[in-house]
Parts: sequence; C-alpha cells; structure tokens
Amino acid sequence: MNRVKTKPKKRKITLGDTELNKLKRDITKTATDKACLIVLAAMVDELHIDDTQLCSVMERTDRYAGYIDNHKAKMEDIRKTIQSGTGIRLEGW
Repeated sequence: MNRVKTKPKKRKITLGDTELNKLKRDITKTATDKACLIVLAAMVDELHIDDTQLCSVMERTDRYAGYIDNHKAKMEDIRKTIQSGTGIRLEGW
C-alpha cells in the first residue's frame, strides 16, 4: 500500500522582546564586524598603509563605534563630519 507523504508542519517560534533584541544586536554586530574587516583590507591594498597606520585606523574606528554604542554620537554626525572635511556626500547612510 502506498502512503501519501505529507510535509511536516512548521512550528512557530516565539521570542520575547529581550531575546529578539539580543538576536538583532548579535546579527548586526556580526555583519558590521565583517564589513569593517573588508573595508580595512581594502584600505591596506588601496592606500598601501603599514601595520602601524592600520592599527591607528582600527583604534580610531573602535573609538567611533564606542561613541555610537554609548549614544554620544549618531551615524548622521559622522556623515556630516566626513562631508564637511572632504566635501564628499554620503547619501543614504
């Protein structure tokens, strides 16, 4: 006798607000870490900076990220600073 194969039902997963926010933070941190690493690698290749200069950039990047994490600055503030210093408009950031 041939039995009909049925797909298993998907179970709903419920997360509390705290768990959901932690998951969002973890995902965001992972994505940001990867993006920063890619940008740093591109800087080394394009600008031919040495280890000392790279460490300086990494320390400054970490400090700026801390400002944002501690709500001392916003991404908009950093965008405006870049624009006023270089004239480059970073639209959509």
